[in-house]
Amino acid sequence: MIPAGRSIRHKNKNFYAAGLCRVFSFVRNIFIQMFVHKISKKAQLLRTLDRHFEHATTTDEVML
Repeated sequence: MIPAGRSIRHKNKNFYAAGLCRVFSFVRNIFIQMFVHKISKKAQLLRTLDRHFEHATTTDEVML
């Protein structure tokens, strides 16, 4: 039974296209999460270093 105005081939194309969109969206979201995680790790490291140097400069313990 073929639905009015649409062939089975057309419906299959839409089904596969929707599946591909879901897969690409999933992969894109993983990359975004990895990027955000990487940025937050760098920010955490910078905050730690900043705290260390702030403490060192207030107590005159900076050694170069």
